[in-house]
Amino acid sequence: MKHPHQLETPEEKLRKLGQTPIFKLLLQQSIPNVVSLLSLSMYQIIDSIFIGNYIGEVGLAAQAIFSAIEYLSCTSLPVAFSIGAVALIGPALGKNDLKGANIFLTQYLYFVIFYVVLVPVVFVPFLTPFLMWLGCAEGEMLRLAKQYALVMLLVGPLVYSPNGGFLPLFRVENRAMTAMFVQVSSSILTLVFDSILFPVWYKQLELYAAAFSTVFALTVTGTYTVLNYMGCFKKSVLKFAGKVKPDLKTIGIIAYQSFPQFLNALPNQMGVLLANMMIKKYSASAEQAERLNASVGLYTRLSMLVLQPRQAIYLGFVSILGFNVGAKMWERVLKLLKYTFWLIIGVVSFMTAVEMIFAQQLASLFTKSPEFIVTSAKSLQMALFGYPLGGALMICSGVYQMERRPALASVFQGMRLVLMVVLMFVMPLIMDIEYIFLALGLTDAIVGVIGVICFWMIYYKYKKIEQKSKTENLTSEAVKVEITQPVTVAADMLHGD
Repeated sequence: MKHPHQLETPEEKLRKLGQTPIFKLLLQQSIPNVVSLLSLSMYQIIDSIFIGNYIGEVGLAAQAIFSAIEYLSCTSLPVAFSIGAVALIGPALGKNDLKGANIFLTQYLYFVIFYVVLVPVVFVPFLTPFLMWLGCAEGEMLRLAKQYALVMLLVGPLVYSPNGGFLPLFRVENRAMTAMFVQVSSSILTLVFDSILFPVWYKQLELYAAAFSTVFALTVTGTYTVLNYMGCFKKSVLKFAGKVKPDLKTIGIIAYQSFPQFLNALPNQMGVLLANMMIKKYSASAEQAERLNASVGLYTRLSMLVLQPRQAIYLGFVSILGFNVGAKMWERVLKLLKYTFWLIIGVVSFMTAVEMIFAQQLASLFTKSPEFIVTSAKSLQMALFGYPLGGALMICSGVYQMERRPALASVFQGMRLVLMVVLMFVMPLIMDIEYIFLALGLTDAIVGVIGVICFWMIYYKYKKIEQKSKTENLTSEAVKVEITQPVTVAADMLHGD
C-alpha cells in the first residue's frame, strides 16, 4: 500500500486524467494555466507601461506596429505547433502508447528547430520595407520599431518556443503546476530586467531595453523546460527520442493538426495588422495616426487579460480531452464539453465586463494624456464586446483536431478570418477611422453565434456515441450472463443441490 506522503510517479499523475472527477480536473488544469498566462499578460502590460512612461506614445505606437507579427511568430505559431503535437500525443498516452507519444514529441522538436531558423531568414533581410508595409510612419517611429522587431525576429521564436510552445506538453502530462511555475518565473524575471534596463539605460537602449529584458528572462526558463524533455529530470513521462530521425510525414501531420489553432489566433492579429494599415491610410493627421496606433498597442496588451483566461481553460480542456477520447471514456468527454463551455463563457464575460467598465482607468496607467486616455478606452470597449462568445469556436476546433479532422476546424476559423478582413476594409468607408475597432468586436460576435450552434451539434453527437457505448456494454454483459449461467446450473446439479 502506498504511503500517504509518498510522491506520485509521473505515470500515476498521468492516469489521473482518466480518474479524477471532470470538473475538479478541469479546474486543476485551468487555474494554473490562468495564473501562468495572466502573468504573461501582466508582464507584457507592465513592459508597455515602462515604454509609455519612459519613451512615450511614439514608443507604444512603434511596438504596436510589430505586435501582431511578434504574437504570431513568437507565441501563436509555437503554441499552435504544440497543440498540433498534443492532438497526437494525448490519445497515444490515453492508449498507454508511451513509445508512440515520444516519437510524436521528437518529430515536433524537429519541426520547432526548422521554424526558429526559418523566421529570421525570411523576415530580417526585408525588415524596413516590411515595417513600412505594416503601417509604420517614417522617422522616429520606424527607428524604434526596427530596434524591437530586429531582436524579436532574430531570437524571439527560439526563446518563446520552449516557454509558450512547450507548455501544453506539461499539461498533457497533467503537470499544469510546472507549466505555471515556468510562466510565472519568466514573467517575474522580465519585470526584474525591465526595472534594471529602463531606469538606467533607456536613453541608450530605447526599445532594445524591452526586447532584451524579454529575451534574457525567457532564455533562463526555456533552458529549464528543454532539460525536462531531454531526460534531465525524472518528473516527465515524455522524453525526446534521440535515435528517431526526422519523418516528413509525421511532421506534416503535426503541421496539419496545428493549422486550426493558428487560424484561431490569426483573425485578431490580422485585425491588428489591418487596423494599423487603415489608420495610416485614413487618419486626418500624423498626430491622430500616432494616437490610434498607440491605442492598437494598448488593445493588444489589455485584451490579453480576457483572451488568456479563455486560452488557459482551452489548454486544460485539450489536455484532458485527448486522454479521455483515446481511452474511450465517453461519459467523461460529455461532462468535459459541457463544463468547459460554461466555464469559458462565465470567466470571459466577467473579464470583458471589468475591462469595459474600467477602460479609462486602465488606459491612464500608460499615459497622462487625457485625449489619448479617452481614445484608447473607447477603442478597447469597441473591440472587446464580442469576446464572450468566441470560446465555443475554440472548443469545436479542439474536438475536430482530436478527431484528426483539422480541415473542418479550419473552415470555421477561415470564415472568421474572411469576415474580419472584409469588415476592416469596409468600416473606414462608412465611419470615421476611430471606429475601426468595431470590426474586431463584430467579428467575434457574429462568428461566436455560429460557434455556439456548432458546439451543441458536437455535444449531441458525442451524446449518441455515449448512449451507443452503454447499450453495447449492457448487451455484452447480458451475453456473458447467458454463457456462464448454464455452466453454474450444471455445477449445482452435480453437487445434488
